[in-house]
Amino acid sequence: MPVYAYEFNDENAPERYLQPAGFPYGAAHESEVQYLFSLRNAPFPGALTPPQRELAAAMKTYWTNLARTGSESSLSWPRFDPANQQVLSLIPPRPDVETNFPTEHQCAFWALAE
Repeated sequence: MPVYAYEFNDENAPERYLQPAGFPYGAAHESEVQYLFSLRNAPFPGALTPPQRELAAAMKTYWTNLARTGSESSLSWPRFDPANQQVLSLIPPRPDVETNFPTEHQCAFWALAE
């Protein structure tokens, strides 16, 4: 089966399930869910900025096309290939393909830990 990888990179995403901390939480686990779904019952409601809304629209298009066709190559979300390890970076206002994911995340170091 084809595999498509992404990394959610909006460091200023509103955090709707954690109390405000006085500093941005960054791109926390599941922060991207609010870009795909309306979370009206979240404990800490927040609004997306115009660039975040643009990213949300792009993400909905990617997810819908992937579900409908099983492929995302038409929208420049490359199929994951272990040889080049390209990942779609979800960053406002528009997603972009990240080509340095293994280096940026020090994957060689983590492979040594196995």
